[in-house]
Amino acid sequence: QAGRCYQIVALGGRKMKSLLLYLWNNDNKRVTENKNGTQKVSVAHCAKATGMYKFQAKVDKGDGPYRVGVYAK
Repeated sequence: QAGRCYQIVALGGRKMKSLLLYLWNNDNKRVTENKNGTQKVSVAHCAKATGMYKFQAKVDKGDGPYRVGVYAK
């Protein structure tokens, strides 16, 4: 929703060494990313346009479960 801000948080389990997090807007352009290479990553974005956004959490190193939460501020 235009004008709203969102926080996306990903947290890996004990065997997860590195997660990556990406966000694309409704024009399919990457608007933010976090490639800091840790077990917990997050990105924040304030939407300029209403529409469908896409996020991707990607395992970089390690394995096992991980969780992702999307929060509106």
